[in-house]
Amino acid sequence: MAAGQNTAISPIDAPTGPGAEVLFVEARTPTERELIRRWAATTHPHAQLMEHGDPGLAFQLERGDDVLVVPARVTWLTPADEDDITPTARGNLIALFSPRRPPALLQRWIVRRDPSRATVTVGEPANAAALRAEFRAETGGTSG
Repeated sequence: MAAGQNTAISPIDAPTGPGAEVLFVEARTPTERELIRRWAATTHPHAQLMEHGDPGLAFQLERGDDVLVVPARVTWLTPADEDDITPTARGNLIALFSPRRPPALLQRWIVRRDPSRATVTVGEPANAAALRAEFRAETGGTSG
């Protein structure tokens, strides 16, 4: 990922009809967005990536073709050599930051140094119609 590169997930013209997918992305940082974008390009090449705050998300879920919603986020793993760290050093590191939620400024460095530390985790996919029905059943259909 080039420095200064725009990593905001922008809407694209997603396919409609059977098989249409929306990747519901939760990304805290530009590095996480880029990791999800790269992963999606190979595993869900025709899906539209949308974040939870995207104003077009409601439209995509209501468009009538029962789009498949696939939640995705980046999970940060602890270093493989964590057992080699002394308890005092581990305590000092944890006091600075959690290896499971590294600060945005360190994420790109971590991925370059050890790509296995960041993995895209996918939630259970569901059709928009099933999500709407579950929402109505749990809330009575109101969003307040």
